[in-house]
Amino acid sequence: MLVREARTTDDAYRYGGEELAVLARDSDLAAATVLADRLCAAIAEADLTHPAAGGVTASLGVAQLAPGGDPGDVVAAADAALYRAKAGGRNRVEVASARPGLTAVGDVGT
Repeated sequence: MLVREARTTDDAYRYGGEELAVLARDSDLAAATVLADRLCAAIAEADLTHPAAGGVTASLGVAQLAPGGDPGDVVAAADAALYRAKAGGRNRVEVASARPGLTAVGDVGT
């Protein structure tokens, strides 16, 4: 579903048990957030079930790597935003706060 909803220039990866990541190379923060919103909606609208939880939704974190920034920092920022989305009620998108190395990439968890 992530591959279908993403652009041909984006890459989707499994990043742990229930976590997935989308690398949106040719996107600024606003475009990556639009992509995340589209992914969140597509997952919520899909006829998917989880054995323990019923319907499947997605919580997404979005961050953007600054030129010359450390890729590890952007993954950590996206992950922190993901957990804020989960804590804020799930089935939503949160954008990472800007800090050194970030201009504010996406981490998706169910």
